[in-house]
Amino acid sequence: QAKQAADRARTVCEQTGDRIGLAGALTMLGTLHLKVNFAEAQDYYEQALHIAQQAGSLSEQINILSGIGVAQMVRGDPGTAEQTFTRTLEVARQSETKGFIKMARLNLSSTLLEQGRYREAETQLSEALAVSREIGEQEGVALSLIGLGQVAGLRGDFSVASNYFEQAVALERKIGDRW
Repeated sequence: QAKQAADRARTVCEQTGDRIGLAGALTMLGTLHLKVNFAEAQDYYEQALHIAQQAGSLSEQINILSGIGVAQMVRGDPGTAEQTFTRTLEVARQSETKGFIKMARLNLSSTLLEQGRYREAETQLSEALAVSREIGEQEGVALSLIGLGQVAGLRGDFSVASNYFEQAVALERKIGDRW
């Protein structure tokens, strides 16, 4: 049913000339094909990205690139996901939207952690933490603290890791478990 709805949305958007809606429908089709046919999913994502670029929608490009990067991580390809999330960060910087920048840094850090590049991951997480605090996004702060705790633990610095995790837990209790 979801595929039929996305196909209908694609048809309506094509008929009405709604480029951003079409990019969204293609992104949905890509997501629906991830488990069935990754190559086809990737094709839908690339079509959506091309349309979003033509339309000049930085936010749509960021969302599509994020989806592509997550799909690449799920497929076990952190190197390619790193390239995609680096592109995402570049577009996020162009948008000057701090929430997008924070998200891109968090995503990029996960690929770096997966590849054992702890110092680079720590840099991205520290930047994500600073942005999250600047914009008052507590969930971003908590996720950054958890990531920094993981890096410290992987380096064997368990007291630092514990400190980060304790801060994240305290924050989670304060804001409520929303994730």
